[in-house]
Amino acid sequence: MERTLDEYQPIEQTGFRKNFSCMDNIQAVTQLIERSREYRLPLALLFVDYKKAFDSVEINAVLNALAQAGVDPAYVHLLEQCLSNTSTSIQLFERKLKIPVGKGVRQGDTISPKLFTAALQYAMLNLDWEERGYSVNGKNVNNLRFADDIVLISSSTAEMEKLVNELNAVSRRIGLEMNMSKTQLMVNQWCDTGTVRLDGKALQRVESYVYLGRELNMMNNIAPELKARLSIKRCKRDLNDQKAMMSALLDKDGSVKTSRSSMENIVQDFYTELFRSSTFVPKCSMPPYEEPPAILKSEVANAIRSMKKGTAPGLDNIPADLLRSGSTALHTLLAEHFNHYLKLKRIPEQWKESKTILLFKKGQREDISNYRPISLLSVVYKSFTKILLNRMERTLDEYQPIEQTGFRKNFSCMDNIQAVTQLIERSREYRLPLALLFVDYKKAFDSVEINAVLNALAQAGVDPPYVHLLEQCLSNTSTSIQLFERKLKIPVGKGVRQGDTISPKLFTAALQYAMLNLDWEERGYSVNGKNVNNLRFADDIVLISSSTAEMEKMVNELNAVSRRIGLEMNMSKTQLMVNQWCDTGTVRLDGKALQRVESYVYLGRELNMMNNITPELNRRRRAAWAAFGSIREVTDQVSDPDLKASIFNASVLPAMCYATETWPNSKTIAKAIRTSHHALERSFLKISRRQQWQQGLRSSDLKERSRLKDPLQYMAHSKHRWAGHLLRRTDDRWSLRVTEWLPRNKTRPSGRPPTRWADSFSKNFRDNGLHWMQVAKDRAVWRSCGPR
Repeated sequence: MERTLDEYQPIEQTGFRKNFSCMDNIQAVTQLIERSREYRLPLALLFVDYKKAFDSVEINAVLNALAQAGVDPAYVHLLEQCLSNTSTSIQLFERKLKIPVGKGVRQGDTISPKLFTAALQYAMLNLDWEERGYSVNGKNVNNLRFADDIVLISSSTAEMEKLVNELNAVSRRIGLEMNMSKTQLMVNQWCDTGTVRLDGKALQRVESYVYLGRELNMMNNIAPELKARLSIKRCKRDLNDQKAMMSALLDKDGSVKTSRSSMENIVQDFYTELFRSSTFVPKCSMPPYEEPPAILKSEVANAIRSMKKGTAPGLDNIPADLLRSGSTALHTLLAEHFNHYLKLKRIPEQWKESKTILLFKKGQREDISNYRPISLLSVVYKSFTKILLNRMERTLDEYQPIEQTGFRKNFSCMDNIQAVTQLIERSREYRLPLALLFVDYKKAFDSVEINAVLNALAQAGVDPPYVHLLEQCLSNTSTSIQLFERKLKIPVGKGVRQGDTISPKLFTAALQYAMLNLDWEERGYSVNGKNVNNLRFADDIVLISSSTAEMEKMVNELNAVSRRIGLEMNMSKTQLMVNQWCDTGTVRLDGKALQRVESYVYLGRELNMMNNITPELNRRRRAAWAAFGSIREVTDQVSDPDLKASIFNASVLPAMCYATETWPNSKTIAKAIRTSHHALERSFLKISRRQQWQQGLRSSDLKERSRLKDPLQYMAHSKHRWAGHLLRRTDDRWSLRVTEWLPRNKTRPSGRPPTRWADSFSKNFRDNGLHWMQVAKDRAVWRSCGPR
């Protein structure tokens, strides 16, 4: 039937037809706008929206259309059987709801789009529009269609009103009804200013309209569309902008509950218990203090400018983009209000309330503990706390030891990955015993006691007025969670507010406040005369030792001081990893043996004691394919090859090459990366391996077509840049100290050692009689001798 149905369609219909696409309609409309603007011609566009079009078209209208199109009667009769007397069932909870279906085409059936467009054409054949519309080279264009997405075209509003009412009349005959609120008019400055009415009601006039995924306006201004397309994260969010409703939850007894009231009770009980203060922490007294300096409008401007674009608003529904577009008048007004709060040492009560959304992490969907609560806070409140953070940041950073690399300027998770992988590399090369214990806390940011945070700030030397203000921000707060119709209000008695830029700093301060009670100077692993016993990235902590006995003491001591500030270790996720030269003792936490593992994913990098890259290489491959899958729908809509390549390079390459700065170089790794990238490149170009072979295309030909970056060059450049950055540090951080470390009291066994991280650098500079570490300290020289 396909050929028959396609021949039945006019040239105006481009939906679900061979050799047609939505790009045809977008091109036609944008060119009309371009010509009308260039020659100052009046142009009116009316974008028609039907209510549930595919579900509303009458079955007899479909059958009549098929007969009129010349479809074989036998097929028409069969399709009548497929569409008539059908039913569907919907199950929200225990009971299935059976619903009879008396109209519409069956969504999910591949033939349905063709049936719908046939019925629409059957209706529109009754329109006498040959003399209507916009004259283009002697022929009138009055409508363009992509299935049910219709745009009407005219040079006057009077004619447009006739077009839309006539279309509405024939549409009703086949069961379709126009959506008044979404059927919108757009006219240019040379068109008359008349009102277009549908059934006597004026249609909305708009300045821009998103048609088939492309934002159009009569000035052909590409800026709004470009702004949306430039953000890969926004494209991903638009493609995945849907929230699956919870269908069932487990109660405390493990029973599955599916009724809405039961699920709401489970959520309310869980988060009420989670956010209830469970550990008493005495509050330190504050010394006398002077009034802090007034907040300047420049501070407000900087805080607003630093906010991420497109972030969700809080309960006040004020988006961050609105503040970002404000002028100095807004900054002055906010500065006045903020200074008032600063003087009173009190914040508005509305700021104490938030909205929490639950994001599923992984595991069993019915387990409420597998959801991450994200607080949507007022962006005005967040700009206020950002100003406080800017004033306190240096003090808080100086309070942190070198072991803490989380949320600190000039530090990153790469420091910890480098330090741990280099420890593993040295211990393997010199056959030294090494034990690593990866600590996991239960809901760490939501569990830390507020008084512990305030005591930490006071001990760090933060000015008392700011401590009092932050006490206001954290105490007596509440949040609301809405699963279905009812809002669940939950009091919050502990934790820092997730979504607030100051929260990570507050948490790490509280953690340091607790860990200052540990006397660990003689514990851990000796590296060039100094002991490393722990590394932290916020709440991700790894303990380091050379024996399981010492490790057991350390983890129990850490657990004890953590409990004093409200933190509780997760027994199932706190895991031990030891190498073959370490003793085989058991490490117990509160008398229970901790799990021993062969590998562990630490800060996104899979580690093992043999420093075997293969498992991590497989993870990088999967991550690259997942990243490519998330942008495929975007890249398929982009025709510019350079833009497509930049989207790929910005999304897929970082996923494939994450933490490769810490990998040793080898031909095996290079071959595996190149092979994976070639497969991605073929998929990107939509060329199978067989087609490549048949067309005699070499890998260099594909690279020329795709314009993608070479992954090995990307990795080499990243590693070279990271090595230079590391060697130029002067703060004695562990990533540098361990990289430079050579055990002096231990002789390396005979034989060729495993490939080291620094071997590629040593090899490059050996012939010149230079040591790469000395060269790396000079940034200009190091950059000049690196990969291009």
